[in-house]
Amino acid sequence: LVMFNACGTDTIQLGWPLSVETVVDGSNVSVYPNPAKDQVTVDVTGTTLEGVQVLNGVGAVVYSGVVTPGSTSHSVDVSVLANGHYMLRAQTSDGMVSKPFDVLK
Repeated sequence: LVMFNACGTDTIQLGWPLSVETVVDGSNVSVYPNPAKDQVTVDVTGTTLEGVQVLNGVGAVVYSGVVTPGSTSHSVDVSVLANGHYMLRAQTSDGMVSKPFDVLK
């Protein structure tokens, strides 16, 4: 990858990923309410949750939750998050699902 601006150029070599997780369509995952004020809940059907993360607009993880084994639902306290657009990333037994949601207080 060659990046350039008014100051010059720089060449960056990108590494190859070692693995790719399975990404599923997400039709069996619900995130509600949207927009959220105090908490957001993720529910899955036909699979189980293994982990939940919330990413902010720049991709930083602002929440990483411990999910009870075999659980099909998990609630996230978003009252401490600023208003904005977030992405909930749910690791299920079928694969990874990403769902957008908003925080509006």
